[in-house]
Amino acid sequence: MIKFTRTSVFVLGLLFLSIILRGQNKQEWAISVEEMEEYREQTRMLVKYFEGTLNFLGDPASTIQEKDIIINQSYDKIFVNDLVQIEDDLDENRDVPVNKDVKAYLKDVDFFFRSVTFNFDIQTIEPLIGENGAIYFKVTLMRQINAKSITGDSINSSRLRFFEVNLDPFKKDLRIASYYTTKLNEKEELRHWWATMPQVWKDFFGSNSMVYENTPMSRILKVEDDTIVLYRQIDFVRKGTFLVAGNDTIPESEKSVLSGRRPDTVIVLNDKVKKLKKDTLRKSAAEVDSRLRQFSLMKEVNIANRPEFTTLEPLSQLSDLETVDLSYTPVEDLTPLRNLSRLRTISISGTMVQNLTPLQYAGNLREIHCNETILNDISVMASFRQLERLFCSNSKIHSLNPLSSLTNLNILKLSKTLVEDLTPLKKLNNLRILDLSHTAIKDLSPLADLSSLQQLNIEHTEISSIEAVRNLKAINMVQFSQTSVSDLSPLQELPLLKRVYSDKNGVTATMASAFMRNRPGVLVVFDSEELLAWWGNLPIYWRAIFTEQSGISNNPGTEELHQMINTPRIDLNGNIYLQEMQPLSRMINLQELNISRTEITDLSPLTGLTDLRKLDMSNTRISKTDALKGMFLLEHINIENTRIESLDDMHGILNLKLVLADKSRITTEDVLALKKIRPEALIVYQTEILRFWWNNLNDEWKDVLGSNLPAGINPSPVQLQAVADNKEVVVKNLLSVYSLEPLMPLLLLEKLTLAGTTVSDLSPLKGLKQLRQLELSGNPITDLNPLKELELLEQLNLENTSVADLSPISGLTSLKTLNIGGTQVRTLKALATLENLEELSVFNTRLKNLSPADKLPSLKHIKCFNTRISKKTIDRLRIARPELNILYY
Repeated sequence: MIKFTRTSVFVLGLLFLSIILRGQNKQEWAISVEEMEEYREQTRMLVKYFEGTLNFLGDPASTIQEKDIIINQSYDKIFVNDLVQIEDDLDENRDVPVNKDVKAYLKDVDFFFRSVTFNFDIQTIEPLIGENGAIYFKVTLMRQINAKSITGDSINSSRLRFFEVNLDPFKKDLRIASYYTTKLNEKEELRHWWATMPQVWKDFFGSNSMVYENTPMSRILKVEDDTIVLYRQIDFVRKGTFLVAGNDTIPESEKSVLSGRRPDTVIVLNDKVKKLKKDTLRKSAAEVDSRLRQFSLMKEVNIANRPEFTTLEPLSQLSDLETVDLSYTPVEDLTPLRNLSRLRTISISGTMVQNLTPLQYAGNLREIHCNETILNDISVMASFRQLERLFCSNSKIHSLNPLSSLTNLNILKLSKTLVEDLTPLKKLNNLRILDLSHTAIKDLSPLADLSSLQQLNIEHTEISSIEAVRNLKAINMVQFSQTSVSDLSPLQELPLLKRVYSDKNGVTATMASAFMRNRPGVLVVFDSEELLAWWGNLPIYWRAIFTEQSGISNNPGTEELHQMINTPRIDLNGNIYLQEMQPLSRMINLQELNISRTEITDLSPLTGLTDLRKLDMSNTRISKTDALKGMFLLEHINIENTRIESLDDMHGILNLKLVLADKSRITTEDVLALKKIRPEALIVYQTEILRFWWNNLNDEWKDVLGSNLPAGINPSPVQLQAVADNKEVVVKNLLSVYSLEPLMPLLLLEKLTLAGTTVSDLSPLKGLKQLRQLELSGNPITDLNPLKELELLEQLNLENTSVADLSPISGLTSLKTLNIGGTQVRTLKALATLENLEELSVFNTRLKNLSPADKLPSLKHIKCFNTRISKKTIDRLRIARPELNILYY
């Protein structure tokens, strides 16, 4: 319990009654003694609340669901945001300070201990003033931990710790901004991370990343401010004569051992070879530090089929990581991934991973691949509420109960697992593709209400009836070969059905033929002999194509033909005689297809090939893309140099990531329409224009816009488009920036911060219709007319500009926050129509009244200090609208 004497309170009162807190924008706040003591007490309560939160996470009686709510939601009541850095104090043996964001730290409290109790003995709470003039409280306390570690060891430790708690006196809000023992030092942390990293990972990150002109980062061993320890390549001179006799090679100086026998060969060496030697250079580490920072911001890591990787430890530093592919590596332990809360896709197929527990807080996961693993327990997946695609074929999974609430699942592949009961799937209404082949299932009735289901595979199961699919109107393909099914009638009224695979079961040839007569648009594959006949009728050039690309013999049998139609890749690039591709309609598992530089003009044979991930149709005369509508797994599409005029057919492709469309006939409007629906997709369509634009940018703008590009490179078309798709740009204190024309290609820009420049003309912003936040403080701006049509604008900061006329923004009805502090504005009449305005700042102006803004229905906060508005006016407003939070003096 903290106690203060009357004297100390009086002294504090004199101090804080006289303190004027001045920020960069000349804001002023006066805090009374009583308010200061109240905030101090609230700070103590906030720290104690955090103590209780940690103890709840450390209590083994707390459920995973309750902990998940705290880790992913409740922290927001305590901290400024989820990026607040907490110095790790959970590992007493750590030599170098490691900092984690809030979620990562909270997860580790749950991860490192079987049980743990925290006690915060608060010693002092000091009110301080930051560099920006804002008040914050520094809390000094002794942190005590009594715990049982995950390995069963008892832990009892005490450590002096510090909190910094920010105060927003305007909103009367306190939030923790930092929690540490030593001050944060990201640079030292990254250097230690690199120095302790296995060489195989250094090669992965740094082999193609150069520093000091021509030194690969992979050769850097250790980094200090002015010293770099590295492997340098040196020339090693080889010189001498060697005698070869039989299997022996000896130097000429030892020829006596031959006892006069003539050697078989004489080798004379006089050359140089390259060798690596450890060396120390006296150089600034700034360039290396920059590279380490870039590595730490990586979003995708792919080490698939790389047996040299045995540990994932270096990935623990990559907090922005979204995609990890470690399939077919010897990796066993996912623990280093436990804090990667932004993870969206992970592949552990073909690894020795047995346990997914380290991923229990990866709440953003959308896609998991765990094929060919010994994984048998997926209980942790119950917390993956965003999961959309799960691939677990040929694993030891037996219970699907953890999936029962994952209503976003749309692809589920469980072939060759131990699954028997489908009841947990009965409410997964978004499921579109379901593979249950080679399992012990007997009953499909739990699937009867899955109205979105499009593809169902139950081959090699004990199913005898498909009655459950009768009302699944979205079904387009059903596979039930090698089952006891003998009745096709449940499929009769399915309007979208295209293919039925019914080989070696109770369905006879007569039944299958009758079904196809009644449903002429449906193909029933009911006999492997039919496949052989199909092969026999193929044109000879198609047989040659399939033979070459799938590796089958010239006279394939049934098994080889099945292997062929399951080929994942077909490359027809440059086959200038190829005019049609109907035979590809059989390739139901095709994932990648290249028909570039062919005479093909019709994509309709691809209809139904819903596993397709990559499609290259560049340099063809194709103009229609209707066949792509149902291909929601497509990721990469190349339509360069085609006659395609519209992207509408791609709107429904859920997994779309990249469209290459240079020299096609699509327009910017087409691109923006697709980006609105698929914002994560990158559409490259104007490379020549962007190349000209980029080459004409000055160095300042290249630094601002290309901050994520490797230094000194000529950007690729994909990189250029990524720059043009930037949603946020920040330019601060650059007096050399005088024009906004470089921003004109950034049509998706949502947030622009432009402070302390010499820009006076906003005309280049006219076309940036997606802008939502615009910070223009400290610029010589007078005319707001270019902002007239920015209808989505929600936040506008004009502080300390020369603006006098607000009429151009009178139509921006989406505005929620407006700051005109320090401007020449004398009337607020133009704001009368801004009914969504919530926060208005007019401090340091010559305004005499707030009308008509004071009548705006959504208004919550007003800052109007240092104006000509009278106190009497403010008092009347407070009475008329007591809900308003007014900062005035």
